[in-house]
Amino acid sequence: MRGHYLIEQNYLMFSENLPNDLRASLLKSCDLTCMMCGIGPGQIDSYTGLRAILHLDCSNGKVLIEARCSICIEGRREARLA
Repeated sequence: MRGHYLIEQNYLMFSENLPNDLRASLLKSCDLTCMMCGIGPGQIDSYTGLRAILHLDCSNGKVLIEARCSICIEGRREARLA
């Protein structure tokens, strides 16, 4: 994920380009999970033992929200380096 993120409650990180009203509606949503692995914010990954932080961002300025956990993001970085 590119850009800067703002740390919010409940292990969520929002991209700076998300409007405040959209952030508020996302915080009220109870079905936020990683689009790659399905883990929820604050849950512990059974493989790594790490607590997931969910990164939320707009896809190329569109309304579509991309949600990826910190574990999947790190895994993608490591895969590119290998």
